[in-house]
Amino acid sequence: MTPRRTNDATPVSAAVVTPTRAATPPQLPPLGQYVQPAEVAGLTCLLLGPDGGSITGQHLVICERASL
Repeated sequence: MTPRRTNDATPVSAAVVTPTRAATPPQLPPLGQYVQPAEVAGLTCLLLGPDGGSITGQHLVICERASL
């Protein structure tokens, strides 16, 4: 599986932020904090370690309940 990439000529921030949202500050998710690097690292370790061998083809979302 090849990960999707943004156009190399377009900065990611410009590709994600629309003009109507550019002046709006980010809002904290319902749990009151942003996803921390250690949370992503923890899931990565699980998936790459011996306990993650049977987890295949799944969409795992770390979102601090922002997508619920």
